[in-house]
Amino acid sequence: MIDVHAHYLPPAVLEQAAAGAIPGVGFDTDTRCVLLPDGPTRPVPPPLSSLDRDLWCSERGIHLQVLSPWLDCIGDHLDPDQALDWCRAMNDGTASDIDGSISFAGMAALPITDGASAAEELRRCVDDLDFVGGAIPTQVRGMNLDDVDLEPLYEASSGLGVPLFVHPHRVLGADRMAKDFLTNVCGNPFETTVAAFSLYLSGVFDRWPDLKVLLAHCGGTLPMLAGRAAQASRAGKLERRSIETPEDVLDCFHYDTVVHDPGVLAFALARLGHDRIHLGTDLPFPMVVDDPTGLIRTAITAAGEDPHVFDSITQTNPARLLGLA
Repeated sequence: MIDVHAHYLPPAVLEQAAAGAIPGVGFDTDTRCVLLPDGPTRPVPPPLSSLDRDLWCSERGIHLQVLSPWLDCIGDHLDPDQALDWCRAMNDGTASDIDGSISFAGMAALPITDGASAAEELRRCVDDLDFVGGAIPTQVRGMNLDDVDLEPLYEASSGLGVPLFVHPHRVLGADRMAKDFLTNVCGNPFETTVAAFSLYLSGVFDRWPDLKVLLAHCGGTLPMLAGRAAQASRAGKLERRSIETPEDVLDCFHYDTVVHDPGVLAFALARLGHDRIHLGTDLPFPMVVDDPTGLIRTAITAAGEDPHVFDSITQTNPARLLGLA
């Protein structure tokens, strides 16, 4: 099975940051926070910088885990040159750590404030480091993705045939969700939803019809709200383009299975179709799906799908999305 949603931060890059070797970035070894121009990140959990995952993965039948950067430290407030150096350090560290392994593949960290630099780094990572895609946050310096010039990145991703993995970083309304982990429980899915609508309404899929975009957390609330957006379109409230049916939006994206509720995943299977859904775990964070096999099999049964759909979600779909044999 292939896990499309997991995270990793190379130990070497933290050592470099702690030593002041990466301009604009530091690492406090006491608090374990990455120090960036807009402030420190949350503490880096030790498992995030460990590849001691073979037992965990093998117990769950996962033979390949795709490692994405931790978007909290993507560095979108760094100067463009500093952001490129920082992302290159993360990508080179990951590539070095997984070199020769058949258990891991990499998603590139990208200097997201400059579309040309992001495209250059994605090409380098795919062509030279054998990465299988790139990861981008749901917002950049508080701006939606359609308010940032990322056209060169979309062109590169489309031309290379590799996906962009859209994952929350900051969340809108964070001050209202500060208690009880609501920034994660509610904020992350809401962020993914806004990012997806922003991309679609900007016309990015018209300009780059071969672009592959994977949404974290099964698209957030997008499967539930696409019909609402279609109604807004019928009422003449959408400014840039129309939405005739929910499928106009939903069929543009790919989705992981990080939902923690087989009933919700069953709904996603019925609403989205099984060919756009891919196994994900969110390892090694607290919201990890600890039994991905059980979640998916229960959802397939609840949705009345053929049992062979399990192989599609866990093997065929991810392999096709990532361009793997």
